[in-house]
Amino acid sequence: VIEPDNDAACPRGAAEPAALALDAYFERLTGGWGHLDPLLGSRAPEQVHPMVRNFLEARRRACW
Repeated sequence: VIEPDNDAACPRGAAEPAALALDAYFERLTGGWGHLDPLLGSRAPEQVHPMVRNFLEARRRACW
């Protein structure tokens, strides 16, 4: 679960309880990230995409 700090659709702190309940990985982005910024923002390819890729790669390795 990735929680942008400036997301009007999901206010700060709203996603963390869901992540904890699901025992999911949780990452809060700080520095003015909006709702779609983790996917489409100019900083996403350098700051978010590698984190997601590493998470997915670790899960893939655990399966095989």
